[in-house]
Amino acid sequence: MGLVAALVGLAVIVAVGMLVSEPATLVVWPAEAVADIARWTAGIGVVLTLVPPFAWAAVVLASAGALLSLGLVTRARVLATAK
Repeated sequence: MGLVAALVGLAVIVAVGMLVSEPATLVVWPAEAVADIARWTAGIGVVLTLVPPFAWAAVVLASAGALLSLGLVTRARVLATAK
């Protein structure tokens, strides 16, 4: 809840700052954001096309293993502090 409140506050501060600086910024900023998203999407598409599936499988398995081990360590710490 605190994170959401902080993000909303940040968005309000940025919006007020943009209104004070120049009203055209409200039109330009979303256009730049959409262009950035399109560029990132195209880049991700290129990477997904060029990297072979077995490499993605290895990355997914390694990430899953890291997340599971992190979860086990966190669980062990929580249980140790509860005792």
